[in-house]
Amino acid sequence: MRDTFVKPSTTLLWTLKQEKKTPDWFEAKITELEPVISAKRVALLEYKRDPSEKTLAALRKAKSDTQKTAGYCANKYWLNLCSSIQLSTDCGTVRGMYVGLKVAFGRCMVKTAPLTSESGNIIINCRKQMERWAEYYKQLYSHENVVTNVAIKGIPPLPAMDELDNPHSPDELTEVIDNLVSSKTPGGDAIPPGIIKAGKNTVLLDHLYQLLLQCWEEDPVPQGMSDTNITMLYQNKGGHGDCNN
Repeated sequence: MRDTFVKPSTTLLWTLKQEKKTPDWFEAKITELEPVISAKRVALLEYKRDPSEKTLAALRKAKSDTQKTAGYCANKYWLNLCSSIQLSTDCGTVRGMYVGLKVAFGRCMVKTAPLTSESGNIIINCRKQMERWAEYYKQLYSHENVVTNVAIKGIPPLPAMDELDNPHSPDELTEVIDNLVSSKTPGGDAIPPGIIKAGKNTVLLDHLYQLLLQCWEEDPVPQGMSDTNITMLYQNKGGHGDCNN
């Protein structure tokens, strides 16, 4: 299923991303800027062909018109962008506000800091850093919690819910797919949630349901469904190189 959807979907999404790329103020206002830029180019060529007071004055006027138009277009572009950000803020549309701010400030610079080993030595090599992360998480999740019989006996018994043993229905899977957030980053299978939602009304739903039903009845789950991506976020306290932070 992964290979069936990832390759064509990646090509389609990349094309849509290129088409929907928000241009900067110059590209957005090119229809208004192009006439004055062309006029300045013609005036410059005319001045080079026949240097005189008349052609020089025409060139200066063309430059002045270009600067005024560029300033007007840039100001209009930024005012419209600020208005859209403010409107998204007032309406509570967090995604629209974030997209507007991203257009205004550009892509965020990713800053990384070298990790430190358990002994405090700085690790600069990328492969060694990945080994350090693997070592850290292996130690973090290797700890087993021991529950004593006394604690188990102290838990009051609850009635068994036999209905939980029943396999899920296609309607439940449909409801889960409808609740997926399209803007979320895809997992290890590289299938964006939007693709799953878009293919819900096609043969995808039946195939996906049969796969999940097989996992439910036979117990084994494909490794791709068990893999997890871990993202490290700095807590703004302590050293950057400490994995605990």
